[in-house]
Amino acid sequence: MGKSLKKVVALMAMGLTVAMPVLASSLAKGQESPKTYEVNDWKEPPKGIPWAIVVEIKSPFESYKAVFDQDYKGRSCFISCNFYDGFISRWTADQLSLAQFSTYCFSGNCRKSFAAIPYGVELSIDGVQYSLSGNDGLFALNAKVRKALAAMRGDQK
Repeated sequence: MGKSLKKVVALMAMGLTVAMPVLASSLAKGQESPKTYEVNDWKEPPKGIPWAIVVEIKSPFESYKAVFDQDYKGRSCFISCNFYDGFISRWTADQLSLAQFSTYCFSGNCRKSFAAIPYGVELSIDGVQYSLSGNDGLFALNAKVRKALAAMRGDQK
């Protein structure tokens, strides 16, 4: 994985901090093309999709590059955890998709429920705060945010 993909952006929403990878707009010369995955619902990517790595997505409507990431923590854990709360995200070149989830597992069966983030989120990029607004967990990456992300990658124009 290239240096640019190892950098992270902190995102604060609903009291949890989630580590999110920065999506490179294009792969560096000499790197392999990203592996392709078919995704019908971004909140439920296929098993085996790598987290925090650029992948090629084929959906019923389009193909695009994205980075998926998640963060979660157990709730009421004693010997093991049966309840988890967290976030899943999909970063594309111009949009952040973010959803909160809760998972309950019992006897090997797990159920996951999702809640969209109905209001804005705050990004911290190199210590500078940026506000993103959107609806139902879909947030456009405005020009200032894209410029800050490009500067982190070292390919600012």
